[in-house]
Amino acid sequence: MISNHIEKSQEWLKRKGWRTNPFVFSIEPELFVGYNNQTNDLLTSISQKHKISLVLGPTGSGKTTFLKWISKNLENDFDVIYVDKPPEKLEEFVAILNDKYKPFWRKLKNTHQIPDFINKKQKHLIFIIDEAHEASLKVLEWIRTLSDQ
Repeated sequence: MISNHIEKSQEWLKRKGWRTNPFVFSIEPELFVGYNNQTNDLLTSISQKHKISLVLGPTGSGKTTFLKWISKNLENDFDVIYVDKPPEKLEEFVAILNDKYKPFWRKLKNTHQIPDFINKKQKHLIFIIDEAHEASLKVLEWIRTLSDQ
């Protein structure tokens, strides 16, 4: 049934003379004024393995869109975890990592196992935490601790 729907959609696009669906939203940072500079700055920080980068801007300025784009477009030598809201409790970091690595790693049982896990990883781990201003002081301290690994 799904393949039939896909075929019909492709036929309709072909009849209209379109190669792709023009109604699908795609992020093209190069179209935003100044966006290219910020993209390059953040990618440079990540490639130089800076501990923490902070993305700031007014409401509606595209911070979340920017972070999602960054998380999808990083090179293959990074493991990326995008979190749309910071965890409320430290134990939620365990669940986040277990969800990301469930087929490859024995389950983490507590936060004390996280540093050892991160230090054994082959790829550099990038945590992208959107809305970090909502994090508790304890969670922010743990994020700083994780950045030392």
